[in-house]
Amino acid sequence: GGASQRPLASCSMIVRDEAHNLEACFEAAAPLVDEWIVVDTGSTDGTAELAERLGAKVSHVPWCDDFSFSRNASLEPATGTWTIVLDGDDRLEGAKELRAFLEALPDDAPEAAFAVQVQSPLEVEDGETTHWESLWQPRIFRTSAGVRYRYPVHNIPILDGLEVGAAPGRVRHIGYTSPEARIGKAERTLRLLEKLPEGDPHRLYHHIRALAGLQRFDDVPPLAAQLASKVEALSPDIRVMWAQALLAQGSPQQAIAVLAEGLGEHPHHPDLFYVLLTAAGVGYAGSMLRIRRGGGLFEGVALTLDRAPAVVRALVDLGALDAAVLDSDLIQPGPVEGSQTHWGEGPTGGR
Repeated sequence: GGASQRPLASCSMIVRDEAHNLEACFEAAAPLVDEWIVVDTGSTDGTAELAERLGAKVSHVPWCDDFSFSRNASLEPATGTWTIVLDGDDRLEGAKELRAFLEALPDDAPEAAFAVQVQSPLEVEDGETTHWESLWQPRIFRTSAGVRYRYPVHNIPILDGLEVGAAPGRVRHIGYTSPEARIGKAERTLRLLEKLPEGDPHRLYHHIRALAGLQRFDDVPPLAAQLASKVEALSPDIRVMWAQALLAQGSPQQAIAVLAEGLGEHPHHPDLFYVLLTAAGVGYAGSMLRIRRGGGLFEGVALTLDRAPAVVRALVDLGALDAAVLDSDLIQPGPVEGSQTHWGEGPTGGR
């Protein structure tokens, strides 16, 4: 805006050694951002100097093993009506659309914050993303609301009492595309979480996620059980990681129980259904392997997609799932054979 006009959007960033990312980040968000605020936490690659050349207001804050401390320092100088939070390895998509959305909001709009979709590519082959994690995160705040962050790692904005809406656009976070980067960040997360009390739910949640990422599956179930005792409903991603850890330990029946309880908390959640079918298939395959090793004649398929409805009905028969799941759009309807469902047919007619 002009000298007497308040800018629409400020962008607050914390960076360290992001010279290789910064120009692309600025370029993608430029149609939205009027004011760039960069807090450098100790770069040695010229990041701060590059940010200044790109027009940012740069300050230097020593790193103290606390992302919220640095994040809050980057929010303080913002003068725009709205503040968007980005990192150097973020790429904002749909910046023009997002600007038009914010410009069209009336001054008395109730929302003090907006969430946008954040997509983190995990594996990229030949320039194409093959696996990613996607979630909605509050990234845009009315500057006058004074939103601040808490927790030293995986910090989150404090939005108590504030109305949050959904905004167009998308943030692609490219910091997890290499296994080395994911391992390094998981190990850093474990270290920074030690600043929180052992029973803190935030610490437990991210401890589990980091351990699962490092494939330290033996440590996941006790922490997941502890977290389940502290929250009203365990999040689906933790249920999935807990079940995957149990499968890695050779306990498919326990995994089925964990996932079935999760479906009671989050009906129709596709990830819970998918891993439940996997767990049922693993248990089924293990049973058939024991039969074959014992000299049985059974021959059958452990689990294929076309058999998924039959496995779900078998879980209903076993009492692991409520019969209402048979009406879910997440499974395709199929014929029910008699009063009970056969898991597979073979020369023995086994179940």
